[in-house]
Amino acid sequence: DSSWWFARAENDTLAGKWVDAVKDYQEAIAHKPGYVAAYVGLAQAYNNQNRPGGYRAAIVAAQKATSLSPKNMLAYYNLGAAYYKLNKWDDAQRAFDMALKLGPNSTEGNIGAGLMHLRFKRKTEAIKSFTAALDITPDSAVGRLGLGMAYVANGDGAHALSQYNLLQVLDAAMASQLQQAMQQMPKSGTDGSAVNADGSVKSKDPTKTSEHWPI
Repeated sequence: DSSWWFARAENDTLAGKWVDAVKDYQEAIAHKPGYVAAYVGLAQAYNNQNRPGGYRAAIVAAQKATSLSPKNMLAYYNLGAAYYKLNKWDDAQRAFDMALKLGPNSTEGNIGAGLMHLRFKRKTEAIKSFTAALDITPDSAVGRLGLGMAYVANGDGAHALSQYNLLQVLDAAMASQLQQAMQQMPKSGTDGSAVNADGSVKSKDPTKTSEHWPI
């Protein structure tokens, strides 16, 4: 029945088996049309497939969840995450704003706010939002990555390093992403130009693109 398929999908999600999770959430919905939690899980699974088609499918699933449950914070968070991955900043902002409004004391709501602050270089606000998320869930790997990226954007290598050390325990892949961003932090060259630690010319802002974010 729907509960069995949903439980199986949740186990797939915990194991990071996103393709299987999609199939099992779809089975849960087939057995129980209007299953809000399954639509939310389906959106999350599609988001984590990390491909444009998946993000577009996540939008459809998340919008269905919000139509069925207009006050579902996680539905809006996953909607914002999909738009963010597709670089649709205005749509992402609206969805994340709604997630924060519905869940001001939620990890996801504050992470969404932090992502948008960071995207638009509101560095102090980004640090506050990610810190708030981590106050709620200290072992949130996405929150640690976000806070580390915010410190990178702020030129604070020492605090970025502290987040990297904590992130290594939580998620090695995300720790590697933060390390790459830290390696791109500029230092002053002999001619006053911004160069990387290895002497190469400074690259684009590593916190600006959505590809760093496993949300």
